[in-house]
Amino acid sequence: MASAKDTLRQTVETLSEGEALSALAYLRRLRSQSGHAALFERWAAIPELRLPENPDAVFPPVEPAKGTGIPASELLIQDRR
Repeated sequence: MASAKDTLRQTVETLSEGEALSALAYLRRLRSQSGHAALFERWAAIPELRLPENPDAVFPPVEPAKGTGIPASELLIQDRR
C-alpha cells in the first residue's frame, strides 16, 4: 500500500496546469486561514513539489476569443428548452 506522500506525488504529476493552479490556490488558502506554515515548510523539502518563484504574481487580463455564429452556451440553453 502506497504512503500518502507517494500517492500525493503521483497525483501532482498527473495534474493539468489548471488543476495545479487550483490546488495551489487551495493550499495557499489553507495556509493563510489555518497557519499551516509548518506543512508548507515540510513540502518545500520535497523536490517533486515546485512552487512558483513569486506566488503572488498577478497575471494580465486576457480578452476572450471572438467567434462567429451563435455562442455554444446559447445553443445549449436553446437545446435544453
